[in-house]
Amino acid sequence: MVNSIKKSRIKGIIYIMISIFLLLSIAMTGYRVYGLNMDMKSIQEAHDSLQREKDKLSEEVKNLSSKEYQLRYARENHIFKTDDETVIKLPQSK
Repeated sequence: MVNSIKKSRIKGIIYIMISIFLLLSIAMTGYRVYGLNMDMKSIQEAHDSLQREKDKLSEEVKNLSSKEYQLRYARENHIFKTDDETVIKLPQSK
């Protein structure tokens, strides 16, 4: 009788230990999955940002290959004039 009680207590302790181990394993796996999802989200945001920048730069390259755009850009950002224009450089106000 004492032997059977001892065996059932040992079995109970073993079952509890196995249950705790399995619960900890599940919790650790869930935490790892959560961390990977957060990493994936930040990587996706970086990818989207880089994709937008790539599209913007592609558009700029396309524009820069146009002669009209090059002339307009040179007039707006640099002192570039046509034959019938006079350029007067004004001081920038502060």
